[in-house]
Amino acid sequence: MFKWIFRNRKIADLIRTTTPKLVKKFGNAEYYTVEEIDSVVKCSDIENHEYIHFIYAMNCDINQFYSMFDKHKFEYNKLRLKVSKICFGSEMLFTSKFLTRFSSGENMKGNYRLARYTGGYSGGNGSDITGGGGGDGGF
Repeated sequence: MFKWIFRNRKIADLIRTTTPKLVKKFGNAEYYTVEEIDSVVKCSDIENHEYIHFIYAMNCDINQFYSMFDKHKFEYNKLRLKVSKICFGSEMLFTSKFLTRFSSGENMKGNYRLARYTGGYSGGNGSDITGGGGGDGGF
């Protein structure tokens, strides 16, 4: 149990470290390129971080992600689901704008908070990647 808590904390810390730097350096974007993320990772001195693949999954599109990571070792959609649970308390689709709000310290967990940003609650209305079932999202 403690292993998962520490893992989630480390991933959240990575988000808080890299997201503001990406936004400051490259502006708000739906996705960033591998090269843009590489530059932030290098200046943050986290190239060898054990959870670095999460940074790329959060910020790259699927094609960019798989240009860098093995499909058989990492599943892009599952990594993004884990990030959404850590940051937002729910398996949902998210954008870099959500990550920016999370990294600035805003509490993004809870349906009433997410409803402001998604146009609905995380249990439906198109914002829940799993279709509201809380399962594995078909992945």
